[in-house]
Amino acid sequence: MFIINNSNQRAVLFHKMLKQAPFLSGWQYISKYINRIAVDHGGSTAGNTVLWKSIIAFALIIFSFAGCDSTETENLGRLSGSVQASYSGEFISGAEIVVSDVELETTADVAGRFTLLEIPVGEFTISAIAENYLMRRIPEVEIWRNETTRISFRLPRRGAVGSLEGKISSATTGLIIAGAKVTVMGESLFSTSDDSGNYSISNIPEGPYSLRASGEGLDNNNIDEIEIVKDSTTTINFVLSPSLLGGSGLMRIVLSWGERPADLDSHIKTPVIDNQFHHVFWSSRGDSSSAPNTWLDVDDVTSYGPETITFYLAHPGYYYYYIKNYTASVAEFPEQVMPLSGSEAQVEIYDRDGARERFEVPTVGSGLFWNVCMIDLRSMSIIPVNQLQDEEPGPQISENSAMPVTRTLKPSSSYNQ
Repeated sequence: MFIINNSNQRAVLFHKMLKQAPFLSGWQYISKYINRIAVDHGGSTAGNTVLWKSIIAFALIIFSFAGCDSTETENLGRLSGSVQASYSGEFISGAEIVVSDVELETTADVAGRFTLLEIPVGEFTISAIAENYLMRRIPEVEIWRNETTRISFRLPRRGAVGSLEGKISSATTGLIIAGAKVTVMGESLFSTSDDSGNYSISNIPEGPYSLRASGEGLDNNNIDEIEIVKDSTTTINFVLSPSLLGGSGLMRIVLSWGERPADLDSHIKTPVIDNQFHHVFWSSRGDSSSAPNTWLDVDDVTSYGPETITFYLAHPGYYYYYIKNYTASVAEFPEQVMPLSGSEAQVEIYDRDGARERFEVPTVGSGLFWNVCMIDLRSMSIIPVNQLQDEEPGPQISENSAMPVTRTLKPSSSYNQ
């Protein structure tokens, strides 16, 4: 062991040890430096203020250097995933996977799987490229330190594309909505409805998709499992409900259906309110500010809908919601009318948090009525029934204890459709 006799020599040694910092741990530096200072002070460290101040200062510097080096080498993550054909689900071997902004790429193996190691921590756009397929990108993929991020690609075949079109209308007025946005989820494809409420999207790769319609002040409407077919146009209409958040409404039910039958009717039978039942439908539309505090916003008689009911106050007891095939009920030959099971009817229920429940008409069974659900507005609970039946659902309301129920023929070009 050698003796350091002056501060200049100590400074030179200190500098040499710092240059070794990337290759040694902090405790190794401290140990070496303590030994040298201890020798310089006669081999004893006890009670020596200068000595300990030097040790502490040096330790702080070393840990600072070591921390910077550790961060630089350990701020890496991994990426893994798979590549498939969007329509068939077949795994695509040889697909090229590229990480944007950094010179990193790999190729999917024979099973369509890939792995990339030592990717800097951060947010990247990842691309997949394969022969005879359209390129797809996944933006904002987060790479975390010492973790593996997993993603999957579904690539559409080149040239296999279809189109989408439709109309967007308001649930509470039935009028068209301009400026609403329809998005093909998982694709960078969208359209905005024009002044006539129409939208169209072309060059959509064939395959199943989820669609979303949205607009300012409106609840989103999502429709899943829409099949885009090569060289064909799929028609999807959307009905958007104004948000109940911050408004006076508690819950809203929106009915829509296909071209036939021409007229389906929404019905609500209430619990006892002010000593009587109330029956809300086209002939007795209810009231928003007094009993039954339920209002039929829209009554559609010419196909598609919407037909909408909004609840404004929660009374104790159950509300019965059901659909009647009015076209069949007044037709001369009801057996020639499209039954409820073929009507493509669907019901969306919204509350102040947005879309709450969705029902689709059963495709099996028969009957003049679709018994959809029961509702407890006090607890905001929805009890599904979802069945077709011949008997009218809910309590049998007599003329003396209910709102008027006498039917009159609604205007329509024809009810035998």
